Amino acid sequence: MDDHILLPNGMAQIALKNNRIGDGGAVWLSGKLPTGLAKLFLDNNLIGDTGAEALFSNLPVGMGRLYLDGNSIALDAMQEGTQLPTGLLELSLTGNRIGDRGAAWLARHLPQGLNKLWLDGNVVGDAGAEALFANLPAHLQAMELSGNRITLGTMHESMQLPQDLTNLNLMNNLIGDAGAKALFASLPANINVVELNNNRIALEAVEEQTLLPNGMTQLALRNNRIGDRGAVWLSGRLPASLANLFLDNNSIGDTGAEALLANLPANMQTLELNNNRITLEAMDDHILLPNGMAQIALKNNRIGDGGAVWLSGKLPTGLAKLFLDNNLIGDTGAEALFSNLPVGMGRLYLDGNSIALDAMQEGTQLPTGLLELSLTGNRIGDRGAAWLARHLPQGLNKLWLDGNVVGDAGAEALGNTLN
Repeated sequence: MDDHILLPNGMAQIALKNNRIGDGGAVWLSGKLPTGLAKLFLDNNLIGDTGAEALFSNLPVGMGRLYLDGNSIALDAMQEGTQLPTGLLELSLTGNRIGDRGAAWLARHLPQGLNKLWLDGNVVGDAGAEALFANLPAHLQAMELSGNRITLGTMHESMQLPQDLTNLNLMNNLIGDAGAKALFASLPANINVVELNNNRIALEAVEEQTLLPNGMTQLALRNNRIGDRGAVWLSGRLPASLANLFLDNNSIGDTGAEALLANLPANMQTLELNNNRITLEAMDDHILLPNGMAQIALKNNRIGDGGAVWLSGKLPTGLAKLFLDNNLIGDTGAEALFSNLPVGMGRLYLDGNSIALDAMQEGTQLPTGLLELSLTGNRIGDRGAAWLARHLPQGLNKLWLDGNVVGDAGAEALGNTLN
């Protein structure tokens, strides 16, 4: 490019994502950046350390946001004198080649005003993570470190993350129980969201005195190794502020589920326990679920009619969505559920069960507020379709009956009702 080109000083944003800018182009651009630039998007180019160093050295002092996702930046050969602008608020380096050495360099050069940092999809290990954790800006609010190689097994439990940190994503690492124990001890009291999916965490070796932060509103532990024992441990430590809990695919059975359901905080909004081993058949009848819960997801468990009958008597009055797909539920369970769904409930999903609707009582009613009903892949024939046709709420706007055995008579009954 012509070296005489000058960009207007008042330009606030430049976006050059998904091009072929390499180190040479980044070096050229670094000498042309307008003094008023606030945002620079250079994602998915071919920039390496040479280009990154040139950019870092020439960013306008007041620039607030820099996005360099999907390049080839390692930060291995950066000069110590290279500085990021003091006004930088957001820095995104997702999907680069940053390892421990690059993370350590970055830790020494993070501006104190930074409030969002993305480093997911790199190759950062424990040494890099510890360097970052020890040097994070005091007012950092969100940090993404998913998809790295972090165990936190050597992290000192006295290390404290910034008090302003509200969102921490460590999904798809190698954390395990030792790392989880150290992490829980380092979390600030007011953190809101902690994402720990797919990390080999069982919660079996975490000490009894370990507590979760009081301000936590969302905890995601999908695809770990929690089981009943870990679920029981967790049930006694759920913060009062917790609103969303995700424990899908964790080999949890009725013992763990019962402990969790009996100890859900009053503020709970969403509970996901998909892909576990839950039947709900021998649960304590005294359990009460929080009335304000909006969503319960129990897909791909072993609930059956007995579990569905138990659950039908426990549904919160504020429930809006219920997912019970692939659970061995038949007509007995379906009838109990239909008879006890909250009046204002909007969405019910019962795909992949054994529901025929053949023996349903005429007095059974679906809630008047139901908007979506999914019964895909059940055993509904003409008789069941005719019963359903007589009981569809007037406000329903989506109905799924694919993969059943409905014939012309059932289709005609449904068609007449829908028309």
